[in-house]
This record gives sequence, structure tokens and C-alpha cells, in this order.
Amino acid sequence: MSSITNLIKMEMVRLVRSKTAYVTLMFVALFAVLLFAMSATFGEQSQNDTLENDNVVMTEMSDEEMTEIKSSGIGFVAMDFTRRSAVTFEALLQNFLSSGVFLMFCGIFAANTVCNKYKSGFQKNLGIYARQKWQMVAAENVSLLVFTAVEIWLVVLILLLISLCYFDQFRLGSAAAILRYTGMQILLYDVFSVLILCLAELIRGKVAAITMTCLLSMGIGNAFLSKIDDLLKLKHFSVLEHCLIYHVKMLPVTYHAKQWGTAAAVAIFFFLLYNGISIAAVSQRDMA
Repeated sequence: MSSITNLIKMEMVRLVRSKTAYVTLMFVALFAVLLFAMSATFGEQSQNDTLENDNVVMTEMSDEEMTEIKSSGIGFVAMDFTRRSAVTFEALLQNFLSSGVFLMFCGIFAANTVCNKYKSGFQKNLGIYARQKWQMVAAENVSLLVFTAVEIWLVVLILLLISLCYFDQFRLGSAAAILRYTGMQILLYDVFSVLILCLAELIRGKVAAITMTCLLSMGIGNAFLSKIDDLLKLKHFSVLEHCLIYHVKMLPVTYHAKQWGTAAAVAIFFFLLYNGISIAAVSQRDMA
């Protein structure tokens, strides 16, 4: 037990001293502000255009069309608002965390931290303290979980502060729902980080791992799996709905037993799968 404790301590010290972590969090904060500003700008512009032209016919997409675009397409924040919009904070948070932007930064950090450890020789130092190779992967998991939680709570804090200042009639919504939703997204984001950790351990290429991170977080994989579902046409099973990114994008704030249960099961399955592959890859590698 002492060996894995020492490994975790070393990972946490490295995380606290890591410039990569602070730079990534800085970009997370910057993008949270920028995305909020863009959504507000588009919302105000859309309202002004509507008021200036009474003959404009406003067409709205159906819920089914929006679901199709969000679940299987490439997209980020799909929510425009104005100061007077009746938007609850829980709905705003859902749109931002399901956008893929902050998921991307989570994966980029994972790719950077794994590849930098091999480049700097830190992984060899960890190998000295590890009695078994799986302990190294476990310590990495703890580090990624801590970073993921900090990142998501940073987004929550920034959005909350901006919303309090921006909206004329700020509405929080259900605090319990927000906490529950945030916790589930931390789990899903963390498993995505473990996926990128697995890819980085296998290919040992930072550029390739970051490229895969960007493509997956944007929804490329979802679009591909959606096409597979169209080809298979199975009545009682959907490949897409058993994809991790699908649940990141489609998880509702309001608790829904079936959907939340499926999301948790998918997260646990892929967490074990990706870690198993990472352990196998590390075990076969000579750390000397």
C-alpha cells in the first residue's frame, strides 16, 4: 500500500507544479468567458434582427431534430440568450458542459501529461517506486480525476459569476440537480481522460493523441456510430447510445433513472476497459 501511496503523492506534487495544468485551466476559463460572450452576442443580434423585420419567418427545429444534431453531429454550445432571457443556470450549465469544448481541454491535458512524463524521464522515476506496473496507471488516474474535478468546478464558478452579473432575472434552478449533474459529468469527463491516457500510452505521440482528442470531443465518433446504427437498423439496441461521448452530450440535468443508469454503466465499463489496456501497455514497456 505504501508504494501506491507514494506514487499518488508524486503524481499530485507533479500536478500542483505542472505548468501544463495551469495553462490548460487558464484556457478553460478563457473559453468559458468567450463562449458566454458569443452566445449573448448571437442572442442579442438575433433578437434585433427579428424586431427590425416583422416579416421574418422564424422557424424552429423540432426536439427530435435538435437531439439528432446534438447527439450525432459536430457541435459546441447551441444556446443563444439575451439579458432578459428566461434561462436557468442549470440549463446554461448543461449546454456548456455538453458542448465538447471543455471535454477537449480535459483530453488535451491527459495527452500532455502522459507524453511529457516519458519525455522528461519522470515515468522512469515512477517505475522505481512501483512494485507493480498497474500502480503507475492507478496513480495517473487519481491525478486525472483531480484535474477533471477542478476544471469542471472552475467552469461552474465562472458561469455562475457571469450569470449573476449578466441576466436581469437570474434563476439558479435546482441546486441538487446541478450538483448531481456536475458529479455525473465529472465521471464521464474523467473516463474520457482515461481514454486519452490509454491512447497516449499506446501511441506515445502527443500530436496524434491531441488530434484524436479534438475529433472525438467535437463529435466525429458520434457521427460515425450514428451511420452504423442507420445501417444495422436494430430495434432494441443503439451503438451510439452506448458511446461515452453520447452521454456527455445528451445527459439531462433532471435525473432520469434509465438514461443516468445507462450513462453510469457505460462509464464504468469503458473505465475498466481503457485502464486494462493501459496497464497491459505499461506492463510490456521497459522503464529502465
